[in-house]
Amino acid sequence: MTWAIELDRLPAGLNGRGGLLRMHWTKREELQRIWNALVSWAVSSAPPAPRPPVRLVYVRKYARQPMDLDNAASSLKQPLDALVRCGALPDDGPHVVVELVTRQEKVGKVADQGIRIELHPIQ
Repeated sequence: MTWAIELDRLPAGLNGRGGLLRMHWTKREELQRIWNALVSWAVSSAPPAPRPPVRLVYVRKYARQPMDLDNAASSLKQPLDALVRCGALPDDGPHVVVELVTRQEKVGKVADQGIRIELHPIQ
């Protein structure tokens, strides 16, 4: 069984203008609060998440430019922390999230951008 949530917002990567590395810590904390609320709302309307260990598939839907793979994967930081904070995952350590798959999909319009997070139980 695949568990999934979709959000219509793109998280910041580490690099570039507006990247988490260049951002003041108060701005990062403000963004984290926003991600906590968005993810908590999405999780509340989803079925219960599978029990660990899981494979996490992260799909970043972009309209303009794809990110480098390492930056795309790092953009999962705040949404993943929010998954832990809302209780969907007990932790984001390697004993819980055994595998991470990062994908990027081109969409036609900026309005269609967002992310999809899937959790697949590992037997």
